[in-house]
Order: sequence, then C-alpha cells, then structure tokens
Amino acid sequence: MDMMLEGFNDRYEAEVTEQWGRDVFEQSNRWWHAKNLTQQRQFQADAEQLLAGWGELHQSGVSPSSDQAQQHAATHASWFAQIPGTPQNAGDFNKTRAMLTGMANLYATNPDFHPAFGGAAAADFAAHALRHYAQNL
Repeated sequence: MDMMLEGFNDRYEAEVTEQWGRDVFEQSNRWWHAKNLTQQRQFQADAEQLLAGWGELHQSGVSPSSDQAQQHAATHASWFAQIPGTPQNAGDFNKTRAMLTGMANLYATNPDFHPAFGGAAAADFAAHALRHYAQNL
C-alpha cells in the first residue's frame, strides 16, 4: 500500500532524475497518480508476478539466453514500455537498450531488489537475461 500512496517511483526520484531526466520522472509520476487504486494494485501484482517469474526460470535451470528466458525478458521490456517517459514507450530502441542494461545492473547489484526475484542468484540470472535481450534488440 505504501507504493500506492507515494507513487511507484517517488522513492527513486533522485536516481530517475539523474539517470533519465526530470521530465521522465514527472511523466511517469503523473501516469502513476492518474491510476485509481485498483489499477495501481494490478500494476503492483503484475510487477510481483514478473519478478517472481525470473526466480522460477532460474530454479528451472534454463540458461539466461534460452528461449524461455528471452520471452520473459521481452515481457519485462513490454512491462517497462507501458510507463510514460521510458525510452521504449517513446520508441527509442538505443536508449531502451541502455535502460534495460542499467536496470539489469541494478537488479544484480542492489540487494533491495533480490527478495522480489527470489534471491540474489535469481536477480543475477534476470540481469544476464535482460542484458542478452537488450544486446539483441
């Protein structure tokens, strides 16, 4: 519920602004706050399911470059694309590659993300898969 009240990226305002610019933060924040509570809950549930899926793939033993992992990476990229201000939403594939690679690095190196993936190893798996996907865009 905290995420819904404050916004899904409010706590990352400084980082988003530094990395992608103030306009990106404001666009995505307006988009988030325009959603009703049901829509915000669905977005959060979709995000949790998406990240948990990385853990399931990791546990299954597939490679980050496998068809299954790359399909999930495409789903992850599409999830980002729905957010105004993201490069993929704007159709900029060069910046999309950079964003996906940056997020992959964040997932792997920031322990705050690890539980959502099912642990550090699953987050690292997701990072490898997302980097592979980004290289092949």
